[in-house]
Formats: sequence, structure tokens, C-alpha cells
Amino acid sequence: MSSVAIRLSDGAAFTDYDEVLAHIHHTLHSEGIVKQSYLAALREREALYPTGILLDGYAVAIPHCDTQHANSPCVYIIRLPQSIEVNQADGDDKLVMPLIG
Repeated sequence: MSSVAIRLSDGAAFTDYDEVLAHIHHTLHSEGIVKQSYLAALREREALYPTGILLDGYAVAIPHCDTQHANSPCVYIIRLPQSIEVNQADGDDKLVMPLIG
């Protein structure tokens, strides 16, 4: 069984969801965890199938793409000081959330 890298970020301020995706790519690419194609794949996936999920009492986004854009598995959790808008997975609504995972 291969190991899974876990990354945490607490307090990073972003103005929109695309900045978050770019940050995830930059961080993970600089560590060799994802390939150069990862950011474009994240953006394409979010455009077709948004990953914002409304749960009981809060919302979370779980951006991801096909494994062909990764070199190794990783979970990256980001807690934002200010909520940002993310498209909802099962509708056309926007969700405001402080947690990306």
C-alpha cells in the first residue's frame, strides 16, 4: 500500500476559488506530487462537475481530477479565514465556504 501525503494550510487568504486551485497546484507541483497538467485538469473538472457540497450546517469543496495528473496520492486541507464562493455540485447555486479539502 502506498502512503498518502497530507498537507494542511490554515489562514491562507484567497479572493476566489480559482486562486485556491492555483495555490493547490503550485504547492503540490513544487513538491513533485502533481504534474504540470494538474491545474488545467482541476479547472476543467470544476467547470463540468463542481465539487462544492452542502452538508448539515456547513459546506466544503473537494477539488480533484483524474489520477493521470498526479504522481502520488495526497489530501490537502485548507481552512480559509474568510469564506469564498464555490459552485455547488448538485445544482446551479453558489456555496460560501471556509473549508477546502
